[in-house]
Amino acid sequence: MIVAIALHSRISALMALMGAALAALVAVIFGGPEGATRDCLFGYNAALTALALGGFFLVLTVRSFIYTVFGVIVTTLLWASVAIFLEPIGPVLTSTFVIVTWAMLIGQYGFKALIPVQPPEATTPEDNLRRYRDKHDWGHQGD
Repeated sequence: MIVAIALHSRISALMALMGAALAALVAVIFGGPEGATRDCLFGYNAALTALALGGFFLVLTVRSFIYTVFGVIVTTLLWASVAIFLEPIGPVLTSTFVIVTWAMLIGQYGFKALIPVQPPEATTPEDNLRRYRDKHDWGHQGD
């Protein structure tokens, strides 16, 4: 799966790996069930959150990366909570990814340091970053 993502975007592949790895780490630190951690149940939603926030709907900068890490942690903790709540009736699926990503995308307007990418303009993190740099003429500031 990572190879397929990397063929489209290396940044997205790195974000997905970071999201899944960080989710596994959070699960281990907070004593999540070993089976769920081993089966990547914590990491799936976190990887999706990292993909969405880590360059796709926000231009990737140091500040948006930190915002993405926060989103991954929240997604992981919310997944554990919702999984316990829904245990008698069914699986969590991608609900925590959707909830956290929407909340973080709505909340990003409160942070001037984050650069949103409008959904119709979102292509790849690399393209979003290139368009932002071209628009702000990075690299020609000293001329």
